[in-house]
Amino acid sequence: MWLVPVIIRILIGNIFYPWFGKAKLIHTDKISFNNRFTLHYFFAAAFGSVAALFLGQLVFDKTLLFITSIGAANGYAAYCQWKADQHSLSFVSITLFMDDVIAITLGYIVLNESKYLNFGMGAGLFLCVVTIIGLGFSNYRKQKIGEEHVAPKLFIYVAVYTVIWGFATFSMRYFALSDISVGKFVFGWYGGAFLMALAIFCITKIKSIFPKKDNENKDNEKKNDEMNRELSPLPIRTTLWMTAVAGGSIFSSIFLSYWALQLAPLTVVKPIFFVSQMLGRMILGLFMFDEYKQYRGIEKILVLLAVIGAITIALSFGG
Repeated sequence: MWLVPVIIRILIGNIFYPWFGKAKLIHTDKISFNNRFTLHYFFAAAFGSVAALFLGQLVFDKTLLFITSIGAANGYAAYCQWKADQHSLSFVSITLFMDDVIAITLGYIVLNESKYLNFGMGAGLFLCVVTIIGLGFSNYRKQKIGEEHVAPKLFIYVAVYTVIWGFATFSMRYFALSDISVGKFVFGWYGGAFLMALAIFCITKIKSIFPKKDNENKDNEKKNDEMNRELSPLPIRTTLWMTAVAGGSIFSSIFLSYWALQLAPLTVVKPIFFVSQMLGRMILGLFMFDEYKQYRGIEKILVLLAVIGAITIALSFGG
């Protein structure tokens, strides 16, 4: 039974949403980026509210406040991932194992789910660790010799969403075991995420009012805007339907993830989500967005190692 929400979640959250986000949402100028990020969480929160009301599970208490705060942290993590995806969808996919390590480790320690862990999962995660360390060194070398490389701030974005999502994913399993209803959970989760997106939007608007302190900052901002700007602005109707589709997709993903975690242990469900998310995003990035051109020599071997590690985890999860 638990495979039903898992499979649907993989199709929506790990294949459709990454493609739709990369192709339609994140490559915009700065203002449009923040507008769409905020709108897409507005729609996710709206879907969460409707679900909670329809299921009769909208209850305001301390638990909801706690879920909302975690949802707000998740919103900031998503903002960092959107920024990281602008640089490289395939590279980000390789780093996604790190938040899973945190979540699975917490499930191992706090929820006593060690019986679901095995050597294959450990070996697969080890290969992923080797890959990300190797790619980090390779990128540093490219930067030193003046070759095209991934911007260092990408690694900051990765570190931020890794830590946040590791604890957030563990909290989902914890709440699921605590019999917190799915309607209440998605309402608080995306309500908090929308509040964070709204805060980012307001801060960005306030910062735009004040002039830059030096010409260098102006030049950098202009260069970034030129890189991300679309050929022509999108009509408001197009922006609304795209953000509504994206919001509905992430709402569905969390709804299905929480449902799956109510039916199966974290250390069973999370490796499957990790593998499908990693491979799905990697294939999309490499071949649909031509990111294979950014990898050379040893980096291609490292990417292959990550794929082998993901497959190893998939074949040895504790189901």
